[in-house]
Amino acid sequence: MTMLRLLVFDPGGTTGWCFLADGKVVGGSFPLWDKVAKLIKGYKPNAILFETFILRSNTAKRLVGNSLPAPQVIGVIRYLSAEYNIPCYSQSPSMRVGIKLKRIYGLDRHALDAVKHGIRYCLRNNCHDYDHLRVQRNG
Repeated sequence: MTMLRLLVFDPGGTTGWCFLADGKVVGGSFPLWDKVAKLIKGYKPNAILFETFILRSNTAKRLVGNSLPAPQVIGVIRYLSAEYNIPCYSQSPSMRVGIKLKRIYGLDRHALDAVKHGIRYCLRNNCHDYDHLRVQRNG
């Protein structure tokens, strides 16, 4: 059985990322797509996950004149995952809602959002290697 080596991105003007492997997590953030290729080459994931971006009518007016960095970053992620033949998955922003994390020192909010997405992905795929990062509810 192959162990999950999941690279997760929360794309945007500041892109959060985390890498989940062997029950451990590392992460950070960077501008736009600056380090996407370096992270893929360095961590050699066997799956990539990113948060989707969908322009909705209730937010469209607020984004007039915005260069929409998230879809640009997503394009880079999709391209590189295809180039390196790595399965690539997406989750809506709402998938990270409800995941409460224990304190993870050194990660900013963008990286923590990536961690939440990674944990949700793991839970949906019956992988509990990262339950120790979550605040568990009793009952």
